[in-house]
Amino acid sequence: MSTVGRLFTKLKLPCLDILFDDSAADIAEVTLASQIGGNGTVTSLSALRDIFAGHGLPVSTTYIHKAVNDATSSAFHQWQRSSLGASIRVTDIDLLRVDGDGEVLEVLELKRSYLALTQWMPFAQDFPNFNLLLAALTPIGVPLTIAYNVRHKQPRFIDDPSSIKVFKYANPGRPEVLGIVSFDDFVLGQYGKVK
Repeated sequence: MSTVGRLFTKLKLPCLDILFDDSAADIAEVTLASQIGGNGTVTSLSALRDIFAGHGLPVSTTYIHKAVNDATSSAFHQWQRSSLGASIRVTDIDLLRVDGDGEVLEVLELKRSYLALTQWMPFAQDFPNFNLLLAALTPIGVPLTIAYNVRHKQPRFIDDPSSIKVFKYANPGRPEVLGIVSFDDFVLGQYGKVK
């Protein structure tokens, strides 16, 4: 079983691998597998909505034949917003730190902006998504960490991960600064070595 599959088994949540072309102008179907990396089957968007409903999600009853891409998100994300309704919070997992056996040791949320490392703090509008992850991870003892790096705008957009500001997120709405670390220390998970 994959690392993600094992994580979702511990979380006692269903795990579906949904594949779609995020650059497509529109989509009418996705490829769906019951476990990450499993064999996929082509599934219509209406059938996918029914699968979500079967897991107890309050989905929209509006029929959607095709999802259309717009300037702000993929066609699938547009379908997700219209089909799953406003009462469902959707979040992603940016990065997993795993041990040699593929067991998840830490979930990391990656953030970037043009603000200096010393100035940036997590935005309150992100707390609901962090809180969702925290609620899922706390019972299985996996910590949630926020990692921020500067993205320079001039002379062109360049991510600068040479220094990373790291936050522990163990209490809803209360990120705790662990420090600013080098990229090498970040990779090793050594947040105690503050720059």
